Amino acid sequence: GSGALGLEALSRYAGSATLLEFERPVAQQLERNLALLQGKGVVINTNALSWLAGDGQPFDVVFLDPPFRKGLLAETALLLEQRGWL
Repeated sequence: GSGALGLEALSRYAGSATLLEFERPVAQQLERNLALLQGKGVVINTNALSWLAGDGQPFDVVFLDPPFRKGLLAETALLLEQRGWL
């Protein structure tokens, strides 16, 4: 995705953001955009489901924007809950 929600949050009052992006060119563009906000976040070029399957550290707010019509929302939400991200 464009990372618009995370970047917008950072441009306002969010102290940090972790942006997950599968596509390398998109992740690189997100890194460039993030640099404009003085590095208050991190871009991780990964498969979000694989990353979320790891041990979680709770976030205050999570924005989800999985690809449309892929049936990923329920699985993503379950991982967030079960692995301690929320």
